[in-house]
Amino acid sequence: MKKEGVIGYNENSGRFYISLEDGEIYELHAGEIFEWWNNESWKWKPVRIEYNPDNDTWYLIGENNIKYPVWKNMLVRF
Repeated sequence: MKKEGVIGYNENSGRFYISLEDGEIYELHAGEIFEWWNNESWKWKPVRIEYNPDNDTWYLIGENNIKYPVWKNMLVRF
């Protein structure tokens, strides 16, 4: 069974993390794969989180290499 949670951001580490329903925190690293709930299609979509050090930006790469922003409270599972 997959675990669900929401995305948060740690100002001290400069990283996004997944806060799970049971209170567990999972810090994300570039290249990690999980699914996010796409409100437009009403489906779980696989994505990979990446980081661009040139402009200090985190983003998601989805199917067909489409880029998506990362935001707090985004519903995810892995």
